[in-house]
Amino acid sequence: LEMRTIRDIKLRGQLLDCRSCSIYDDDLEEVVSTIRENAGVRMLDLADNFITRTGVSQHLVPFLMSVYDFKTIDLTNNPVSKTVQVHLATAYTKHPNLVVKTGNPGKLLPLPVTTSLLWQRWQNQEYSVDERRKQQYESQVAAAMERNIAEMGTARYQKMQQSLMESAEKKMGKAKLPPNVGGAKILAFFSSKMMVGKDEVRVLQDPGYFGWEKSKGRKCIWNQAMKGTLAIEEAKGVAYDSPKAVSLRIRNVQSAPNQVLIPRGTIFETQAWVQVQQLMCGQSYSFKLAPGETRQLNIHGFCMNSDCGVPNGVSMNLACFSLKPEYH
Repeated sequence: LEMRTIRDIKLRGQLLDCRSCSIYDDDLEEVVSTIRENAGVRMLDLADNFITRTGVSQHLVPFLMSVYDFKTIDLTNNPVSKTVQVHLATAYTKHPNLVVKTGNPGKLLPLPVTTSLLWQRWQNQEYSVDERRKQQYESQVAAAMERNIAEMGTARYQKMQQSLMESAEKKMGKAKLPPNVGGAKILAFFSSKMMVGKDEVRVLQDPGYFGWEKSKGRKCIWNQAMKGTLAIEEAKGVAYDSPKAVSLRIRNVQSAPNQVLIPRGTIFETQAWVQVQQLMCGQSYSFKLAPGETRQLNIHGFCMNSDCGVPNGVSMNLACFSLKPEYH
């Protein structure tokens, strides 16, 4: 196959072989055009090139959102980070069996971690999202989760769950957390959806793998709760993709006015290990509490794992993590 600017690319049946072709981000436009011209291509080998997550988000994701049933993309030995999987999360909705190789130790299961926030992000950028296919995919994902637990066996699943929780709590440190504040459980819960190696061993993942970071800022609700200037009296998951997804009651512990910030991307985890949706704040909130004031809030939230059910009144913790701004 002759290319106008990229040499040594080979078409091998369903595979477009671009391995070691000195391909950079801008070259992916031509790669995508070649695939479109050869409708039978279902596998793409981009190993040993110079592709970054910018190329993935600007070229590969829009391409994948416009086609169905792609099988494999090999990005091994490219300067892409582990979090490139977050950029690719939306693509899994049209390609539930897609395997993306990055050369990193972790790999998403066929039931990937996806968020409604990412769904909306791609919709806003005018990449088409087929709602019927999305619902069909979510049903497939839920069935896969049930099979996963059944095949693993209840006892083995509970042992894995306990091991991940112990690792997450150790990672979080020994500091005593205030009531209704956490972070370990969601890290363990999402790590349980990952596999490493041929034996599908679940290991605790770094928060950055999921595109999360520790919540920052002096006025941030997490930091205020940890300092004791603000109390989280109650948090409940009520719905998803809704302006009233999280019911939150907070109290200003100070004898002075308190400016509070709840950043977009703030995460709420379920207090118990239950198969319901974890929630992420869909917009930022900034407000001032009077001395000693208690306030009831309705927080706009998106689900973070569409393979689980609606959190109808489930008790939640304010987690220490929030979605990195680059993924908003």
